[in-house]
Amino acid sequence: MQLSRIRQTAIFIEFSYDSDIEQIHTIPLLLLSLTENMIKHGNLSQPSDPGRISLKLKQKY
Repeated sequence: MQLSRIRQTAIFIEFSYDSDIEQIHTIPLLLLSLTENMIKHGNLSQPSDPGRISLKLKQKY
């Protein structure tokens, strides 16, 4: 992300998650890879249209 700030003056990303997510284990660095891909290929320079990462827990019974 620091290297991207050199190329772009500002990066706008929103991150949200359900409180239940804190109890879930994920593959290490999974979110890092997704975030890096978003920074590399997306346009994150508009505060009115930031990149968004949203994690939600959905259970099927």
